Amino acid sequence: MRGEKERNALNMIKRWLFCDKMQQPLVWDGKNAFDYNDDEYKENIHCCTNYVEKSIYGLTQDDFFEITNAIRKAKENSKPSNFPDFVFENGFIEHFQITASKESKKKGSAEMADQERFKRETQEELNEFYKYCNENPSLNEVRSKEWTRKNIPEYSYENLKSSFKTNLEKHLDSLDKYKGCKDLSIFLIENSEVNIEMCENTFKEMREGLRCDYKMRQEHFFRYMLSRDKNMLTYIYTFKHKIDYIIYYYEESFEIIKVENIPDLFKFIPNEYIIVPRHIQITHRVSNITTKFSLGGNNE
Repeated sequence: MRGEKERNALNMIKRWLFCDKMQQPLVWDGKNAFDYNDDEYKENIHCCTNYVEKSIYGLTQDDFFEITNAIRKAKENSKPSNFPDFVFENGFIEHFQITASKESKKKGSAEMADQERFKRETQEELNEFYKYCNENPSLNEVRSKEWTRKNIPEYSYENLKSSFKTNLEKHLDSLDKYKGCKDLSIFLIENSEVNIEMCENTFKEMREGLRCDYKMRQEHFFRYMLSRDKNMLTYIYTFKHKIDYIIYYYEESFEIIKVENIPDLFKFIPNEYIIVPRHIQITHRVSNITTKFSLGGNNE
């Protein structure tokens, strides 16, 4: 069943591509990207579309128009329970999430289940804190309460790969059965977690104990980046006849990868990346302070 997560994911991509920092559509000559027909949009794409830094992998300018044009025109499937999630006249966008925690068919990801458990366990205390602060205002005093998630699920790169492959292949089965237009096939893959860390193994081939003071750029990410994972990119490439584009969406940004051009990306990824789980602690904190302010006259 399609829901809020799918809508939010696509809407965030649209905001990054077509809106300014105030989340208002970029306007050119009185129109924004959503007002144009295809020819007008292609002519004015530079004026109403953001070229988001570090987001485009293996696309020509024509490819960039093709996928951004699809994104701006995509609408929710009128059949909420059916594949795909979003459609446009010559193709579709299908969304799914991946996790670095263990995943099962019945319970979903251990990470989501634990988030829901934590929310249930803290909600009553949170409501009591809100009620107490509202009934007992205290000027110039900050009152706060915090809760820490304990027994967080185990994360691993192996879990992430398994989740990616299981979910992708399940949705590809649905694609095979789909009778609608699939000239342009786009998969929107969401990763809302920050539990996997990546570091470029720049010195893998260096002899132990050898010092070389050359300046070297070593990439380090505090989250998983699909564009750097040659293992998963190679796997995705095996489906080049079924998938045209992958949009990898995470909290801070996104990556767009053209699947048929994945071999060209390897020229820019000379080294492997060390991919390990992060040891994290999650704390939810709420603070309250009561202040006076004037509405004009003698009112406070």
